[in-house]
Amino acid sequence: MNKLQNFSAPVGRIFLAAIFIMSGLGKITNYAGTQGYMDAMGVPGVMLPLVIILEVLGGIAIVAGY
Repeated sequence: MNKLQNFSAPVGRIFLAAIFIMSGLGKITNYAGTQGYMDAMGVPGVMLPLVIILEVLGGIAIVAGY
């Protein structure tokens, strides 16, 4: 069972982090659309760079094990 845990934990972290990293990169590719959606929902679009940084760096931190 220990070998399975040694293998599955990093793989699980990679899959979990992929959700956040892909979301952050998607926001970069459709910046104007995401900013407009945020404004329409009452969130200041000025915060979008902060959101992108948080998602991408947070995803990297998950892969690293933090």
